[in-house]
Amino acid sequence: MSFEEIHAKAVRLCEGGVVEFKGHFVRARRVIDGFGVCTECEMDSICDRDFRWLCYECDTYECSNHILCLANKKR
Repeated sequence: MSFEEIHAKAVRLCEGGVVEFKGHFVRARRVIDGFGVCTECEMDSICDRDFRWLCYECDTYECSNHILCLANKKR
């Protein structure tokens, strides 16, 4: 996946939207600084390099920490 595709998905996630990523519908949730982002994330079994890249892009786009979650889960 190209940088432009990842960036476009990150922007949509930061706007509160849901995106399809690698066959999963996900949303981003902003978390406070100091929150154990990767240790508290519920997507550990499907997380890979591309998911980490998308999460990082959300973080850098909004200058805030995020975790990704499946769209069908409550926030």
